[in-house]
Amino acid sequence: MGILIKKFIAPLFFPLSISLELLLIGIYLLLFSKRQTSGKVFVVFGFLLLATAGHQIPSDKLLGPLESKYQPVTDVQQQLPEEIRHIRWIVVLGGGHSVNPDLPPTKRTSATSMERLVEGIRLYRMISGSKLLLSGGSVYDSTSDALFMSDVAVSLGVDKHDIVLETESKDTDDEAQMILPMLHNEKFLLVTSASHMPRSMNLFLKLGMHPIAAPTDFMVENEKGTNPNLIYPNVRGLAKSERAVYEYIGELWSFIRGKV
Repeated sequence: MGILIKKFIAPLFFPLSISLELLLIGIYLLLFSKRQTSGKVFVVFGFLLLATAGHQIPSDKLLGPLESKYQPVTDVQQQLPEEIRHIRWIVVLGGGHSVNPDLPPTKRTSATSMERLVEGIRLYRMISGSKLLLSGGSVYDSTSDALFMSDVAVSLGVDKHDIVLETESKDTDDEAQMILPMLHNEKFLLVTSASHMPRSMNLFLKLGMHPIAAPTDFMVENEKGTNPNLIYPNVRGLAKSERAVYEYIGELWSFIRGKV
């Protein structure tokens, strides 16, 4: 129940939600009260917040510090860094899925989960003898993120014997707690979205584990030139702001609970 409450309350603080809340209050004051000045102030602030959150420059500034804390794992001239050449486990954290049973596995797995899984498979193919540990339980239905990712991984050619599932966790804190007895003191590659990596690393390190960050699913692209995305607010800018706020709320919640 606590997880569901958290899932439903956190979105109230996303930029789009706060913008609409301000606009709604402003419209109410303008239409149904004599407080016209206050109504105009709420409408103006709601509009400005929406326009700012949807613009690429401020949204990149908000999300950038999270995504730039850890660098992705790259192969230089097809040579992996010495630190990870003999890693046995690649842990991929789930990022949600659709509850529509009519969709194929590749579509029921969310875009975030797919980004993470593809990166995990890339690393799995590069590191001989490694295994995938796919993590993530169910929140809104009875099927886990990990199971959906496993179906996709097998369909993409991963040997099912090289896949281990963690299917009971509800959030990142749960994932760290449940993976601990599975890996003990082993080093492992931790694959998750770049913005989610700082919080994830903190949670795993707090438990005395030995993760090596392998971020993926980057949203900040540092576009230059005359791209219209640099001029006009858009949905992608709003999505970046939302993801950043979600992670900052998650970090605050972890701090309050003493998890980091």
